[in-house]
Amino acid sequence: MKRISTPALISSLGLLAIALLLALPSVAWPLEILQQRSLQLAADWSRDLLPLRGGGEVRTPGITFIYLLAQMVFGAQRWGIRVFELVIVLASARTATQAAVRRKITLVEYAPVAVFCTASYFTFVDPIDSAREQTWAAICILAAQAVIARDRNRRRAAMVGGLWCGSALVLQPSTALFIPLLFGQLLYLGLKDRPEPEKGPTLVEIPAAFLFGAAQPPFFFASYFFSHKAAGPFYRLVMQVLESHGGWPPAPPTWWPFVLALALWAFALVQRLRTEGLAASWPSGVTLLFLGCSLLAARGDSSWVLVLPALWICAADGLVALSALGKPGKVLPVVAAAACAVILIALAPQWRSDPLRSYRARALAFYTGR
Repeated sequence: MKRISTPALISSLGLLAIALLLALPSVAWPLEILQQRSLQLAADWSRDLLPLRGGGEVRTPGITFIYLLAQMVFGAQRWGIRVFELVIVLASARTATQAAVRRKITLVEYAPVAVFCTASYFTFVDPIDSAREQTWAAICILAAQAVIARDRNRRRAAMVGGLWCGSALVLQPSTALFIPLLFGQLLYLGLKDRPEPEKGPTLVEIPAAFLFGAAQPPFFFASYFFSHKAAGPFYRLVMQVLESHGGWPPAPPTWWPFVLALALWAFALVQRLRTEGLAASWPSGVTLLFLGCSLLAARGDSSWVLVLPALWICAADGLVALSALGKPGKVLPVVAAAACAVILIALAPQWRSDPLRSYRARALAFYTGR
């Protein structure tokens, strides 16, 4: 394992501290009506009451299962889901970086991306939009993309990627739009890695493994409710969810994550073209297609949160390309300072907009105790 130089380590830890400082105020965010409803259903589910009650509930039990997991880890605390969300967003920065560069990553590469992910997520969403099914579904799709991009064992990648896709589907059906792109990558990479005599079996093994993995989460929920004689209510709830989505959401609450992420993606593309040529630049095209699927899913669900993981991949691609410009020990402090400066500059013109003004007020209240 390559040893990280002292300046690189200090800079990386400093960036991770900034990411944590940006995210910590969310722990004190109140739970709004939908989060309270999910919390109550999760508590009832832990007492063997099925989470299908309430005619106004138009979400699949997948989101209730997420809240149940948070209660299993943190207990029946209202802040448990907030801590769970914070940890998952920080972990997603690593996942997004792996999805961008398609290999293992170092702390030096991870730290700047963690700053971007926390800054973009916690200034993009508010207490009402956070910790909802869109967030968890988008992160499941991000995990699927990372597994497919990084894991050289294509059969395992197909099964695990399918499992993540199935998990996203039981949270948010509109994520089905990602399946053709993810499956296409699996098939392409599987055929590319195999010699000619093995290409035929690959055409069977990878689809079978992917479909088997994707079927597990829906099968788990369907069989669970069937065994509890609630298959009918579960089916009607799923149909209500499928019928309740559609239409473009209002304008994004803030544009800076879009602008900065696409600028970093363009920088990474230019670097690839210069150093590796056009043929080796196809991962940048996949990232752009992933962003396109995210926009379509956002339209299907009327939520911009589904776009954030695609922006994280774009930003990670550019930030890793920046960190590779020189020796890590020398260039990282400059990259760290530049990344923070760009984020602050991007934020500055919009501090008076409602989302960022609200975030600033909540963060100041959290750190000052007011």
